[in-house]
Amino acid sequence: MGAGFRVGTILGIPIRIDYSWLIIFAILVFALTANFAHMLPGLAFPVAVVLGLVTALLFFGSVLAHELMHSVVARAKGLPVAGITLFIFGGVSQLEEEPASPRIEFEMAVVGPLTSLALAVLFFLAWMAASPARPHTLADYFRIVPAAGIQSWAGAVFHYLAVINLFLAIFNLAPGLPLDGGRLLRAVIWHFSRDLRAATRVATGTGQLLGYLLIGLGILTFLAGNAGGIWYAFIGWFLLQAAQQAYQQMLFRSALAGVSVGALARRDALAVPPDLSIQNLVDDYLLRYAANVFPVVEGDRVVGTVGMNEIHHAPRDEWPITPVSRIMRPVTADEVVSEKLDAWDAVQRLGHSECECLLLIDDGKLDGIVTRDSLLRWLHTQRQLRT
Repeated sequence: MGAGFRVGTILGIPIRIDYSWLIIFAILVFALTANFAHMLPGLAFPVAVVLGLVTALLFFGSVLAHELMHSVVARAKGLPVAGITLFIFGGVSQLEEEPASPRIEFEMAVVGPLTSLALAVLFFLAWMAASPARPHTLADYFRIVPAAGIQSWAGAVFHYLAVINLFLAIFNLAPGLPLDGGRLLRAVIWHFSRDLRAATRVATGTGQLLGYLLIGLGILTFLAGNAGGIWYAFIGWFLLQAAQQAYQQMLFRSALAGVSVGALARRDALAVPPDLSIQNLVDDYLLRYAANVFPVVEGDRVVGTVGMNEIHHAPRDEWPITPVSRIMRPVTADEVVSEKLDAWDAVQRLGHSECECLLLIDDGKLDGIVTRDSLLRWLHTQRQLRT
């Protein structure tokens, strides 16, 4: 997932929207507008657009409810939640810690599909109440686009939401990470084997298999003349990548087990003065040393950090005359850590914030620095030593 923006907070949980979400939202509004115009003969185009917009918003509201229930259960079990992000394929709850037991994993996972199923039932009942006529066949209940002539405006909206939430519940039960069914599978295997790593390997393996199957189905569907096959392949590719990432994250966490930040920190980190020009920062530090972020020190006191992100915000023609103090990030409490902090907690803190590094400060003086790059180099070295 790429960059995004925060839209609000629900129950104390930050809600963000990834920029990729805007793409699928626009496509969904367009498709729904066309479907409603087809289902409801004589419907004015502006009304069809409004129905498409409202239905798309309610659909993503359903996805948000699904993810919110994951987060609510996680917090009830003592797991901190960094937030929820909506993106092109739905949503994800960002947990700062993994579940401590198979039971917690199971309870967190199962509540998502149950929420989608409950929403499907509610929207189905609303559809039946709003429709002027009953469906003619059983198939009419489960069509994404129901037969024309049996819908009211509200009925058309409720029908779509009922069916799509049912599909969400069923699809999420597929037994492969990162889907909820994959987490349920991992919880069951973890319970009986007492081996989280083995359980994760199986669940991510089935997730990758599911991804390959969807990619293959998408290719065959497209070759058969159905352009919708592109979406199957796209979803399959996403599942494949997400499953691989889930397994790598587990290996990452295992490698960092029992390791403290102090063991990873660079004690000889180069610091720069606040009056140094951006041009000199680039020429004398950034291009010479294997680092992309530097602490800014005035006297003995750390006053900020500066790196590529900050440099990119400064006009290039002003680099020779602009001091580092103008672009640096002030040091925040989240960036100052104890050397006894668990290394995995450091990874989580770097992953869920905008800071590029964590600072070890002793009596106001810089004692060490941990960056994303230093963490990756440490892991790479550990992997080479074990092979």
